[in-house]
Amino acid sequence: MSHKDLEKLSLAEIRQLQRDLESRAGVREHLDQIELVDRIRRLIEESDFDYQNFVSFLQQELGRKVVKFQHPDDETLTWAGLGRRPFWLKDLIEDGSGKSKEDFRVTERFVSTSKK
Repeated sequence: MSHKDLEKLSLAEIRQLQRDLESRAGVREHLDQIELVDRIRRLIEESDFDYQNFVSFLQQELGRKVVKFQHPDDETLTWAGLGRRPFWLKDLIEDGSGKSKEDFRVTERFVSTSKK
C-alpha cells in the first residue's frame, strides 16, 4: 500500500488497518519464533548435544537476572536498574554522603532468580 493509498483512507479505516497490522505482526512473530526453535533444534542435533540437557541448561540460564547495582555491605541486595529504585539504594543516595547510584554500580553479572 502506497502513501497515496493511505491518504485516501478515513480515520476509521486507518484504525482498522492498524488493528489488522498489529494482529498480523503477532502472528508473524509467533511463526518466526517457531522457525527459530526449529533452527535451534537442528543446530543442537548437528552438534551432538543432548536436546533435553540443553533445554535444562537453557531454563537455568533464563532463570537468572542481570545485576547492575549492589549494596556495598549486603551482596544479596541487588538491582537490575529497571523499575522502581529499591529502598536500600534510595537510602544510600539520600544519606547526605553525596553519593549517586553510579557509586553502587557493579560489573554486570547474572544471579539466579530461583529460591533454594
